[in-house]
Amino acid sequence: RWITSKLLFMLTRWFIRSARRKFAMNSHDEEFLNFLRTRDALQSRELPRNWVLAMIEYQRRFARAKICDEALHIIQGTGDETVDWRYNLPHIQEKFPKAKIYMIPDARHQSVNESPEFRDRIFSSLDQIIEDAG
Repeated sequence: RWITSKLLFMLTRWFIRSARRKFAMNSHDEEFLNFLRTRDALQSRELPRNWVLAMIEYQRRFARAKICDEALHIIQGTGDETVDWRYNLPHIQEKFPKAKIYMIPDARHQSVNESPEFRDRIFSSLDQIIEDAG
């Protein structure tokens, strides 16, 4: 999906300054999603061209980055359709060989704003990370 979006962006970037933002179903918490769509003044209604350019530049920098020896903890929901985690996780693991990944079945992108069923599993993973570190 990102590759298609990136190609479309490259073809139209000189003509379109921004695109209307579509709010994704990135949480199982309907009340939270409604808040984002209707009452959260910090949510942009547009996707600016500069944001897409910044994402493309970030990808280039990440690809050139050196391998890092720091331990990294990643909590990822398998229901996340906001980021391409199936593509991203192997690349993150290449750059951070000590990365530890905690997969949360069916959890979506808004991890801490998930419904209690998923949020409880996410917080259990956080508790485990803290316990292992201490």
